[in-house]
Amino acid sequence: MPNYLNHPASYYRVLSLLLPADGCPTHHTVVVLRLVNVLLSALAVACALGLAPRNETDRPTYIVYAAAVVFVPMLAVLGGAITNDNLALLGGCACVLGARMLTEVRADRMGRFLLLAGCVVAALAKLTAAMMTGIFVLAFLMTPAGRPRTASEWWFAGWLMMAAALACLPYAQALIAHGSPAPQSAAFDGVYRHHTDYHTHLWGWRPDIPLSISEYAMHFPVWLYRNWNPSNVMDGWRSAAVLAGPTVILLLAIPTFVVNSAVWRARHPVAGAAGIAMAAMAVVHFAFSYHMHRLTGSPPFDAVPRYYFPLALATVPEAACVTLAWLPTGIRGMLATPLTLAVVGALLALGR
Repeated sequence: MPNYLNHPASYYRVLSLLLPADGCPTHHTVVVLRLVNVLLSALAVACALGLAPRNETDRPTYIVYAAAVVFVPMLAVLGGAITNDNLALLGGCACVLGARMLTEVRADRMGRFLLLAGCVVAALAKLTAAMMTGIFVLAFLMTPAGRPRTASEWWFAGWLMMAAALACLPYAQALIAHGSPAPQSAAFDGVYRHHTDYHTHLWGWRPDIPLSISEYAMHFPVWLYRNWNPSNVMDGWRSAAVLAGPTVILLLAIPTFVVNSAVWRARHPVAGAAGIAMAAMAVVHFAFSYHMHRLTGSPPFDAVPRYYFPLALATVPEAACVTLAWLPTGIRGMLATPLTLAVVGALLALGR
């Protein structure tokens, strides 16, 4: 089968060491490869839980945060899949946790290690993760909490940039050789053309009609939102149940992202830097998706939230809980329990 992936091969080369000598996976090796990915995603969730609200909120809000991290609908599917998304997820969550630790203790050695190692791991996994963590780190270093002041902090910033640059060498090589950091192959384009041949009528999409950029922009967020549910054949109350909790979490997160977007004044620098990085990624994501639509006529099937998971898994629930903490205690208490049940209920609805 032709290879359609345009990511660095390091993740898959390492996993190939677990395959039999002939390179053909058996049932046993597939199970082992899945368990490796479960471990990667579990470590990522552990890092994400490290951002759990502390002094500024109460226990019900902490429970909301933990539920919003652990019970992400797509994570249940992604975590056991054999995909470099799990490596990117671990890198992004480690990077975010390292930044949080540095906001509390500027010279925290573990925080520095996690920020640097997470950035490198995410960059080695895939281009989208490299872009997001790179922008996140640059934005974080602009905040009062992250801005280098001492010689030691400047040295760390230098090492961080150097390590990230080395991790991005595969993209530089692809750019020089093929004119793009993520070169498209015939097999890659074929995936998009295959979706075009479906003549999809999903979520208002009309096949065989080339759209203007403004028309496509109306479809793209719908697909990005609906794809939070890993099943696109679910209708009625189950679909609503899957999307209800994540929708409220996202709506609660937006005010915190907006207020902290001026990162040099941000009270919550990790959320502010992550919001900027994910917004930048959304622009690039939309531009690439529209480019592929113009090239192949495909619907925005690539508008999937998993591209944002390296930062979003931890920072969206964190931002939502910061917004919750702004609310009066009574209102916060009234929202916390039903919101937790809604988030947990998404996984139960999928299980049916």
